[in-house]
Amino acid sequence: MVEVSASMADRAAEEAEDSPDSAKASLSPEGSRRRYGPSRTQIQLVSQPGKAELKKVVLIIGMRGAGKTGLGFKAAKDLRCAFNDLDEAITNSQGGKLPPEIVTELGWAAFREIELNQLKKALDPATGAAVVSCGGGIIETDAGLALVEAHWPVIMIDRHVDDILEYLKHGKDQAHRASLGEHPRQTYARRLPKYLQVADFRFPVDKGEDDIESLGRIFVRFLRHIVFGGPQRKAPGSPLCLGSDTYLISPGVPHYHGLSAEVIRKLSHKADALELRLDLLESLDHGFVALQVAAMRRYTAGVPLLFTLRSVDQGGFFAGSEEEYFALLRLGVQLACELIDVESHRDKDKIAALAALPGRGMLVGSAHELAQKPNSDSNVDMQGLFRRCMLGGQASLARVMVKGKTRDDCWRLEEAAVAVLPPGMPFIAMALGVSGHLSCLLNRVLCPVAPEDPQITSYRPPPLASGVELQLPSLGVISSCRRKLGLICPKWQFPILGAAEPRDAGLVSLLHSAACEDLGIATNGCGWISACTRHEVMQVLARTSVGGVVVASDLRELVSTQILKDVDADADTIVSDAGKLRGVSTDCLAISTRLRGRGVQQLGADSVCLVSGIGHEARAAVRALRDLGVGCVLRTGLQGASEQAAAAKASVFAVTIRKKPGDDIGLEVPHGKSSNSEFATAELEAEGEADRLPPDMVSGRPPALLVGTPLSRHFADWNTTHPAKAVHAGDRIVSVEGNTDALTMAQACMDAADLTIFVERHLHELLASTITSQETLDAWVIAGQCSAPATPELEAALKRLRPLVVEAVFEPVPPAGILQCAENMGCTVVPAPELWHQQACVRMESWNDMQAPRRSIARALMKLVAELPGRKPTAWMEEEASSAPL
Repeated sequence: MVEVSASMADRAAEEAEDSPDSAKASLSPEGSRRRYGPSRTQIQLVSQPGKAELKKVVLIIGMRGAGKTGLGFKAAKDLRCAFNDLDEAITNSQGGKLPPEIVTELGWAAFREIELNQLKKALDPATGAAVVSCGGGIIETDAGLALVEAHWPVIMIDRHVDDILEYLKHGKDQAHRASLGEHPRQTYARRLPKYLQVADFRFPVDKGEDDIESLGRIFVRFLRHIVFGGPQRKAPGSPLCLGSDTYLISPGVPHYHGLSAEVIRKLSHKADALELRLDLLESLDHGFVALQVAAMRRYTAGVPLLFTLRSVDQGGFFAGSEEEYFALLRLGVQLACELIDVESHRDKDKIAALAALPGRGMLVGSAHELAQKPNSDSNVDMQGLFRRCMLGGQASLARVMVKGKTRDDCWRLEEAAVAVLPPGMPFIAMALGVSGHLSCLLNRVLCPVAPEDPQITSYRPPPLASGVELQLPSLGVISSCRRKLGLICPKWQFPILGAAEPRDAGLVSLLHSAACEDLGIATNGCGWISACTRHEVMQVLARTSVGGVVVASDLRELVSTQILKDVDADADTIVSDAGKLRGVSTDCLAISTRLRGRGVQQLGADSVCLVSGIGHEARAAVRALRDLGVGCVLRTGLQGASEQAAAAKASVFAVTIRKKPGDDIGLEVPHGKSSNSEFATAELEAEGEADRLPPDMVSGRPPALLVGTPLSRHFADWNTTHPAKAVHAGDRIVSVEGNTDALTMAQACMDAADLTIFVERHLHELLASTITSQETLDAWVIAGQCSAPATPELEAALKRLRPLVVEAVFEPVPPAGILQCAENMGCTVVPAPELWHQQACVRMESWNDMQAPRRSIARALMKLVAELPGRKPTAWMEEEASSAPL
């Protein structure tokens, strides 16, 4: 029986004293880095560069009322592709007639033929990538069944029939559905085998789940894994990372469905992966298994799942046939589980067929030899076990468990793995029994542990079927022991958290990875992880290997109010230190540091500086200038300055946007609450279109909705064809399809197809008038992208004032044209890449409590800048890149 307690560290240290030199070296910091360096503990999971782009058609099938349309629409929005509802396409093709009308007039056979033709059009390669929601009866005809079965990928929305019936009973869109002439439960029973026949993947919905927002996030993760993931590639936004000090929590749960949200969250707390032991479930019925996966995903905030079926001769409880075993593993692939455990002694051809399935997760080759002890006289070939676990090169991780006899077995396992496995392939090596205590400490990648919360000890794994008892230590015990022995590796995960992949994700990941490499921190954990809720953020921050995170702009309000409990924090970075969280505004620190380097702090109380722009960059710039003691900070574009809005001469004009439903046209809501009083009434010049404006537009101002940065392709297309009515970042949206409320306008812009919006331009005129009216201007911080034109009046003012111009934009975008104008007028310009460099240095010093490797960051940045249109390395960057190393 493996019993691991706090005293384990002391016993392990004593054993290390009596072990060979190589063993002691492995427990020393130097030996730990040598043995558990990048080649041994981290598989290099390649993420998709930049924005992931769908390049195929995804078909969604399932019963009416399963949620195909709602989930498909959300997925298309996330993947930035078209969404096609076949029922809507049928209606459009028949002059607006709804399906019941078509069936009444033409009959079901004609309707099915129309439906089939619309599906063929949707699958036409010339149509382009899309998410297509099929009608529930697409598989009713042989032709429809064959067409769907021949396509990949096809996803079945597997919602419980009781929930479907409840929805159909109370749904508001039943008038759009033709009668099937039978009870929906009969239809479900008849169609289900056909759905399962043609589906490549199965998205189960937990019984009773009706939170469409939560379900949509889970479905988007599911779809990203299928389309963009792979054996050596993690999907964009996935939290899967295989590296040092990562943990696999392996609970023994007979059923997850029915457990409370609190219990499931405690089971997965601090887990880097969560194991689902199928052989411990009450039933191996495929529908029951799918329901357990749905229940786990509902409350585990995206924690990757390891799908495991352990047979009796491998220490588990599964006694079924080879066919049953691989049928269940194929179900794991269909359920889009990130990791699939494959017993390495199984049929090689069947393993190869499993490995060849498109869209599968990573395979974990496993071998459990529990009858014999791997001492020097044993016939157990430990190297052979690891070699077998490679699954012919298809495995991403090897997992070996043996019955130990002496403490040296722990070292033999480690040495066997190092000798056989290719560099970069991680492994789990466990020796059971009292003599195998050390193997619990030596496992650095996905170390198997029990749930940490003592209140749920009843869910620890049961004894092995072979009679060997296994009591896995808790994560807290293992961490405590490693700290006592000095085996804790430096924090190496510094991910970017955001609901959507931020525009600067590639830039941030590149600079942080370069810094970590210079500091000797092996990392592949600097990429983007999708997180939308407090629970999802806290789940990532709870990981042992996470030293901090970057907070994307779409999460900053949530982090400030719900995690940091500071509404004014505006933190873009979180530092995790011994369980304590601290927010840092690195935008602000980067701006203030570069301004300080330019002597701004010496300007004194009489200095005048200007901040133009909207969003968090503008707020960070204002705070930085105030921290530096600048006497007067002027602002344009920031919400709440009613006197500045009154000074602007507004110009309202109509803009026609060509788009598809779900397309994001790039709008922003300024920070803080808005009210009518913040915008003064101004004369509207609608250029002959005033009669189309809502009447209340003349008397007041609704809450603000602004054109975001950078301009979306929709606005860029408009500007190309209508240069006289060009839209600029920061222009205000005053009406959309007759609506003036910010939330309603934003929703209309997202949901509608082609639409007309009214834009009010005043920021550029206000900016020009503000600068030209100044007698002195020491610095001008351009927050965000600036599209203000370089007018002769502005050029003359810049030449007269000669302010220090700082480009405070934290995204890898081309420089604003006004910067070149300022430089030509004799102004000193601090371009954005200098702030990117400073921000990366601030973050690394906050996370690692050591001086940042400025030279390595500068060199990585120079390579990136050289590839960006319109940018080039500055003399300051070249100086940083050539400075002496630390």
